[in-house]
Amino acid sequence: MLEHKQYDFDYFLEKVGNDGIYQKRFSILFVCIYSALATAIYYSINISLAVPNHWCKVPGREGTNFTLQEWKELTIPWKKDSLGNKEFSQCQMYSRNNTQEIIECQYGWEYDNTWFTRTLSSQYDWVCGRSSYVTDAFTFLTIGDVVGSFAFGQLGDLYGRRPIFLISTLCVVVGRILDLFTPDYWLLMILFLIGNMPSISVYQCPVVILMEISEKEKTSTITISNQVFYAIGYGIMPLVFWVCPDWVSFSLILTVPFVIYLFLYTYMVESPRWLLDRGKPELCLREMIKIAKINGRNPPQSMMYHLKHIKPEVESTYGVMSLFSTWALAKITLLLLIQGSAHMIIYVLLYLNLNNLEGNPFMNYFWQAIGEIPGHLLGKVLCDKIGRKWSRVLGFLIVISMNILLAHYVMVRNSEVIVSFSLFTLKMSLALILYSMNVAIIEMYPTALRQTGAALNYTTGCLSSLACPFFVYLATDYGKGFPYAILAGFSFLGFFTSLFLPETLHQDLPETVKDVDEFLKNQPLFFLPRRRKSVFFSPVKQNEELLKYRDTNHSV
Repeated sequence: MLEHKQYDFDYFLEKVGNDGIYQKRFSILFVCIYSALATAIYYSINISLAVPNHWCKVPGREGTNFTLQEWKELTIPWKKDSLGNKEFSQCQMYSRNNTQEIIECQYGWEYDNTWFTRTLSSQYDWVCGRSSYVTDAFTFLTIGDVVGSFAFGQLGDLYGRRPIFLISTLCVVVGRILDLFTPDYWLLMILFLIGNMPSISVYQCPVVILMEISEKEKTSTITISNQVFYAIGYGIMPLVFWVCPDWVSFSLILTVPFVIYLFLYTYMVESPRWLLDRGKPELCLREMIKIAKINGRNPPQSMMYHLKHIKPEVESTYGVMSLFSTWALAKITLLLLIQGSAHMIIYVLLYLNLNNLEGNPFMNYFWQAIGEIPGHLLGKVLCDKIGRKWSRVLGFLIVISMNILLAHYVMVRNSEVIVSFSLFTLKMSLALILYSMNVAIIEMYPTALRQTGAALNYTTGCLSSLACPFFVYLATDYGKGFPYAILAGFSFLGFFTSLFLPETLHQDLPETVKDVDEFLKNQPLFFLPRRRKSVFFSPVKQNEELLKYRDTNHSV
């Protein structure tokens, strides 16, 4: 007789190797390097849409000895910026027939080449009367996020992680390369949408596969590795543009290496766990043998027989309305949706508004990216020390403070150091909040509603972020500090909702809808978590098990 444990999938996974050479190679290729490249490509379109300082092109200087400054003083009228300082008009010029008459630009525009030799916006003159085109581009990019996160997430569960990985990679390559050579406005918008659709699945598919072929104790390590390389890719991206300040060459440098993954796809296995759950033991065995071969293992001869007799667990599923089936569940859901939307708006608006900041635009992006690394690590430490709730409360308080500072100092000249420090601290705090929020979402919901709750939270956040391009556009009318004043308001909303959500650290987590009611009744507003005196309780291990849901809801 065979022992009962031999009928468990994890037993056979251990036999073929759940922490071997294959897992390590997979982690380096598809979780670390791939994640960094995908992030760099994803954010590259934002900095490519930067609008350099510009003014009306007035022909004739070539035949004179005038410097550019002298020519602008002769041909371009002055205007006052939002601080009351004088600057040259970007959209008007003096009439060549009457130097007292001010007219709109007649011969196109010239651009300041201090930082960029060419951006997408300067190539197509998306300025002045067509400045709303930049806002439209951000809107289509965000729509791509929303549509893709919903569609690819469902397709991955239906058809497998591996084919969706290939489709996602193909969408990125096609979308980002074709938009380099497409002058048509509407076709360009469609390509933006296509290129942004896999913004979640490019991370989700390889990470989920690695989690499902690795030992459970590696879940937290896989998640942190993915997020650290996400931040590294975000940080490398502006440095590449700094070295190569032409948006076409810059985009090709980032995208062409990504094409390699269309061929490395053959090295990727489909999740054998998913195949077994789908009732495909033969295909499951094939993938397990691939893993065993690279790991140098000899799987049991009887593995096929036992895989056929493993009965996958049937997981009950509930609709979105189940999240509002009781007062306690509805309260938690509404507070989480408001908090998640506030966080998403802050995160998206923060990076969309980077192009409006003074100083070195590449370092503005770089400091934001680097801030995420200590933020995730600090989030892990604080969540297990002071709790999930108070980690978010602390994070939102810091975010409020930094946004108030930025609302003032982005309007002050020569304040680049303060602005950079504030952006770094702000991004670090947002990463801390994200870590805490994703863990808390899973812990607050009963088992059958965890994935539904997490998916609804992310989708609602994406829909809310559709307003972000409009807020950035308003900065041209109300000043560069306006978006940060908006962010301070949303930060307070996140802080307020955090206070009224329960603490989950060291608590008996709800497993049923009824448990949620009891969970809320027995916890005061200013509850402080305390470790229980039990040799069986381990919040760290509990966290690692729950974190497997986290990467499927990674925010942009």
